[in-house]
Amino acid sequence: MKILARLTLEGARDSDTVVLTHPSYIRPQQTGLRQYLINVGANDVSIVFLYCDFDVHMQAVWKRAVCQAQQAIITVEEFQMNLIGVPGIVDFDSYVGAQKAFMSSYDKPDESEQPFKMVDVTAKDVAVLDSLDEVFGIENKSRWDLTYEEMVQKIKAVDVKRDQIMIESQDETRVASN
Repeated sequence: MKILARLTLEGARDSDTVVLTHPSYIRPQQTGLRQYLINVGANDVSIVFLYCDFDVHMQAVWKRAVCQAQQAIITVEEFQMNLIGVPGIVDFDSYVGAQKAFMSSYDKPDESEQPFKMVDVTAKDVAVLDSLDEVFGIENKSRWDLTYEEMVQKIKAVDVKRDQIMIESQDETRVASN
């Protein structure tokens, strides 16, 4: 968290607005990261929590897990074991069971974490982008004249590249540990 805070502040050298994304599931992570940012000189720190219906979220992350395993040319079970160290994830139901156990420790935001905003991303459509624009104060809503589907395809292409880097990193770690 300290490294994230430092890197975020470094990013602020080139912009008066910086957005850091991080999956902080428990309150000590959330409040700790905010405090680290303040300690290294950030001001006007606020948090945006993204909410997604659990069932919708599970369908999306399962689809992504399957895609990532296919990219790595391994089974979903092997991919999940490498990624999170949990054996026995072989299908959607076992994946959801593992996620429910993990998500049971998730702390929903409370008043002690103000200022914060909550954005519902369940719809996964252009209305979500409009909500995020509003929360972040983005007035020029030009999305490079792309349709929503074109934006999705562009983002997926970035995801494939990012996933490949992650897979290669896991492969290097496995080779180094053997």
